[in-house]
Amino acid sequence: MTVDEGRAWALKQFGHDGVRVREAVPRIIRAGHEDLATAQMHSNMKTAGVYGNIWRRCLDDFVAELGTLPSAEVFAPYRAGYRVVRFQGTVLFPWRYARDATTEVESRRFAVSSGRKGLWQRQRAIGQPQLDIPDERPELTDEDLTVLEENLSVVQGLLQEQVQVVVVNFSSSPRGIYGIEWGMTRVDGEGRLIYDGFRESLLTGVSSALVDLNSSTEGFAAGPIHRPTLSARKVENGKS
Repeated sequence: MTVDEGRAWALKQFGHDGVRVREAVPRIIRAGHEDLATAQMHSNMKTAGVYGNIWRRCLDDFVAELGTLPSAEVFAPYRAGYRVVRFQGTVLFPWRYARDATTEVESRRFAVSSGRKGLWQRQRAIGQPQLDIPDERPELTDEDLTVLEENLSVVQGLLQEQVQVVVVNFSSSPRGIYGIEWGMTRVDGEGRLIYDGFRESLLTGVSSALVDLNSSTEGFAAGPIHRPTLSARKVENGKS
């Protein structure tokens, strides 16, 4: 039995907690999407300002959930009004880059603030990670542990040389999630992301699936408002 490429990559980048991080990231984004799409519907507003807060919701939820893992560190980027989480020196940052299914992530500028630019700078953690990693990790197989052991010396070298940043880019609107993807990144002179090597889609199901919110067609006064449910549908010819 061998470790699949995405699982092995997560273990190399995030260490012993890599499997849990990979599972949690799309779930956190989906949960935030569902809650804010519901709030948007309940607001009965024409503009999507309520849903627009999903960028902050995901940032806070990454810290709240992933920041409790044994090897996690939480820090506040320089001059940023938020905190982010990192594992063995690799920063994990969620970024909603578009509201549709057609915009290319490379066409959008990421490093538009001192906080985002500061992700690649060394900064002191708020509290230290648990140094003695416990063995109670039932999700890790023998193959996983082999990957971790082989990668240990590489990670130690990188920690002394540079800060690494994994950006989780996602596109969404109150109608659905159009894509979730992550990979190791750097920025060009204009602040656009450049992905180095491995990139993985974290939107489960078929690669062309959207996650739609199908709300009730009844008016608000016609009865109780139902919470939208998640379902998948395919994109045909690149159109939703």
